[in-house]
Amino acid sequence: MELGALEHVLQGTFSPGSDIRKHSENFLEQHKYSVGFLPCLLQILQDEAISAEVKMAAAVQVKNLVKSSWKQEEGYIPKQDQKYALERWVSLTCQVSSKLQLPLVEAFQRMVREEFPQRWPNLVPSLVFEIVNSKSANHLRGALLLSRVLLKSYEYYSGAEDQVQHETYLNSIVSTLFPTIEQVVPKLLENPEREDFQELLKLITKIFWSATNVTIPQYLRDILIFSRWLNILFHLFGLPVPNANAEDPQSPHWKTKKWIGHIFLRFIQRYGDATEVKDETIVVFAKQFSESFSPTILEATMHLLEWPTKGQFLLERVANLCISILESAVTQKKLWKLLKPHMKQILLSHVYPYLCFTDKDWEQWVQEPQEYIRDSFNLIQEYFSARSAACAFLSTVSNDKNFKVLEPLWEHCVEVLQQYANTPNQHETKKVLARKKYGVIMAIGNMKRKLCSNSKLRQQLKEVLYNHIIPEFQSPFMFLRAVTCWLFGEIASEDDFSTDLVSLDWMQSYFNCFADQDIVVRVRSIVGLQRLVEQDTVAEFLKPYVGHILQQIFQLFGQVDQSELLDTLECLIEKYSQELAPYAVEICEKLRDAFLFYMQKLEEGGHSEEEEEELSLAVTGCLNGIDSMLETVEDESDKLETISHVLFPIFQGMFHPNREEYMDETFMIIESIFMYSKAVSAYFWSFYPLLFTCMETHSSFLDSIASLLECFVRYGTKEFLTGMSSDGIAHQHRMKSFLQFLLNKTDNIDHEAGLELLGTLLRSCKDNLTEHLIFYLDIFIHSLRKSEEPSVGTNSIGALENTVLSSFFYNDSKVVFELLEKGQILEQMIQRWIESSKELGTRRETKIFVLGASELMAKVASQRFAEYTSLFTLVGARLVEVLYELVLKAEQSSNYRSNWKGLQYPKAYVEEHEEEEEEASDEEVDNNNVFSVIEASRGGSLDNASIQELISGSFNSDDWDDSSEDSDTLESVDEFDYFTQTFQWLNTVQPQVWLSCANSSTVDMQNLLQKLQQQRKLKMSSE
Repeated sequence: MELGALEHVLQGTFSPGSDIRKHSENFLEQHKYSVGFLPCLLQILQDEAISAEVKMAAAVQVKNLVKSSWKQEEGYIPKQDQKYALERWVSLTCQVSSKLQLPLVEAFQRMVREEFPQRWPNLVPSLVFEIVNSKSANHLRGALLLSRVLLKSYEYYSGAEDQVQHETYLNSIVSTLFPTIEQVVPKLLENPEREDFQELLKLITKIFWSATNVTIPQYLRDILIFSRWLNILFHLFGLPVPNANAEDPQSPHWKTKKWIGHIFLRFIQRYGDATEVKDETIVVFAKQFSESFSPTILEATMHLLEWPTKGQFLLERVANLCISILESAVTQKKLWKLLKPHMKQILLSHVYPYLCFTDKDWEQWVQEPQEYIRDSFNLIQEYFSARSAACAFLSTVSNDKNFKVLEPLWEHCVEVLQQYANTPNQHETKKVLARKKYGVIMAIGNMKRKLCSNSKLRQQLKEVLYNHIIPEFQSPFMFLRAVTCWLFGEIASEDDFSTDLVSLDWMQSYFNCFADQDIVVRVRSIVGLQRLVEQDTVAEFLKPYVGHILQQIFQLFGQVDQSELLDTLECLIEKYSQELAPYAVEICEKLRDAFLFYMQKLEEGGHSEEEEEELSLAVTGCLNGIDSMLETVEDESDKLETISHVLFPIFQGMFHPNREEYMDETFMIIESIFMYSKAVSAYFWSFYPLLFTCMETHSSFLDSIASLLECFVRYGTKEFLTGMSSDGIAHQHRMKSFLQFLLNKTDNIDHEAGLELLGTLLRSCKDNLTEHLIFYLDIFIHSLRKSEEPSVGTNSIGALENTVLSSFFYNDSKVVFELLEKGQILEQMIQRWIESSKELGTRRETKIFVLGASELMAKVASQRFAEYTSLFTLVGARLVEVLYELVLKAEQSSNYRSNWKGLQYPKAYVEEHEEEEEEASDEEVDNNNVFSVIEASRGGSLDNASIQELISGSFNSDDWDDSSEDSDTLESVDEFDYFTQTFQWLNTVQPQVWLSCANSSTVDMQNLLQKLQQQRKLKMSSE
């Protein structure tokens, strides 16, 4: 490709004429993989005769081409062009202007990832050559930028790469590059005020950061070499900032100090205490570092923190890092010994000043109160704010050290409080003292654990609170009102907080802050409730005011960032669910609006990772709050219906790709509505077909979709059985396809979800699935066979048996039996069913087992016992054993409750209770004859005629019919009664069944029947 032609095309991309511009863009797109295209672009960057704008267009083309098309499978740059680029990239980057360097450096990241070191072995030597032969700051900048990118790719271990190999490559790079870079530093330090030199020094500190992030390379473990490098960092850390850039956070001087602060903090945390180092290969280095460099780092840090006391400006971000370094030293025994003698100075001169209210705070409070509120609750600010670092330092000292360490600060706090109290309100120093008092209150809040830890300190705190803090609820200074609200929330969160520390008199003053004229105060007081309501006495005091508090929260919605308000609302819902029930609809409206607001912000994009996480938590909080509110109105069908309509905008967007993360919470809300209202409204049936369309697009949520479909079946049974969607497809037809899809899945979770759904279907649609039963059981049998395969886990077995048991009890057990028989898995199924019944986990599982087994014995064993004697004997014997275990548990529970019967009851109650027991006894079936039947059977002397005669009058077959057609919910069936009736019925029509079971069971049948009779008496007496 000719250079001139390509230059002309690039020039055309700037043409005002759309045709020329479009033609140029099409040409570039068509020829980007042509041989010679990339080399021509690189030559254009070198040609001094070509204009800057064409060069920039060429640089952008290079960046986009390399990033998107370097690897072969993506549509690729020809190999000879790649080779050309690799040979010239380093020198070219150093030669071009700083603006052109940036796109080349960005493309270099992809090249390093794909080619180094295998196809680019001369990369590091090329960098060394350019650094040594650099003739300008810009030339050196290009080499250092590439060096940083190269080392940045080794900041973390790669999961696909061997750790030893990673460290070998890293050490090879460092041992080759660092000696050369070290030689450059003295030249740059000759004139450190030059901004371009300082930019280069900043780059060098970033290179050092990247090189030492994952480990200390072997080259730097040489203590002499490491010492030289740390001396460079110490020198840069302590260099004064030129007056012209003193307060500019973007100044390279401050950025250099920031990176060095990061390095020192990481080193102190990792190697400050050698005894905590786990990597044996670096223990020797850690010991040397701890002995030789940790003290110097602390000294340099404290020296920098002294700048404000000497009238020098210290950037807040750098102060944050310095205080964080000291905080890390507090928790390390050896470093604490070095730090302890300086604690008074640190607390009073370096920590306390950052706690005080500042001009910057005041300006933001007055001009942008919403932004002030947002920053106050922004977790990201903890990484930048000197105040956050000071609070963390103070809290760490309070938690880990003796109060004597904090005494100088405590005495200073008391002194400031006294000065403030003694100064008239009109005095000009009152405002200055108010700002200092703000710092005192912040200090108390962060020393709270120590101040609440013993009676003496609690008494001192109590006096301070009553005499100096509580009055600030009515302070003329709004920032004092706000921080006082914060303090009481902090104190209430302490485990050692007690109501004798402060009476509840202050709560009225706190309560008044909810309606404060200042929005920051109102928000602070509302947010403080999150911790205050954890104290029962405070929660009880606030109970009558919950409605008022709620209205204040609603008024703040839309005025300020809602995330903290949502957290408070969640706490109130949890604590005052019944009191908030009258406001349920309004609360759900606000939570819906907040959900839509945060979802819109998320979908707009452009957020940092931390901001996105914060927004996501707010969205989840909205959904959790809604679910909690539904519980408060579970018995109010009208409100549930209203809330359902309020929430429709949330449901309408639940299948949006950006909302997949919140699908589980949304489904739970819908399930709660169904469960509480015991119905599925017509509106929700419009969503029913959509659940099946997302089988592929939302495959990771199949178990959640299945769970929601269970609720459609359980609470909308009639519509499910008879209805169809607007497209004319019956609800049952869609369900059949979905179940087949789920049960063919190899994923354990999805497979089990399908079995649970099938079980719910069989239970909820009792006797209404006759025409579909064969299909359902056929796919069930297929699943049973799949469960033998390694891909299907053993956890699904319980769901399988649960399904077949449900089908025995809720449908025609004869049909089910015959289908299993036809599928040639009958005996296998029964054997596994009996085996798994030894691990029944819940009362529900046990109940289904008893009901299903009883139904099988009554309806099938009564007719086919001779054919499957051993099989039915196995089922009957296990059924008896399960019942016996169940009765024993019931007796144990009854014995536990009887421990409370020592109380004296009124005579009338006792007489009434005795009469009820007598009536229950009169109604009870006389089982004595049955007991004798069982006892006689053990000796083998009983015949069928005797059995028929003994029990002929004890059972009415009409009762059996009523029982077998009972309600379709488990709760309405008593498994003890059901078994008793089954036992009696089966002895009527096929007595040999129970004789066989009695002879093979380890349970005393007479004892079991007696216990069943006692359980029924207890139940009837309790009713």
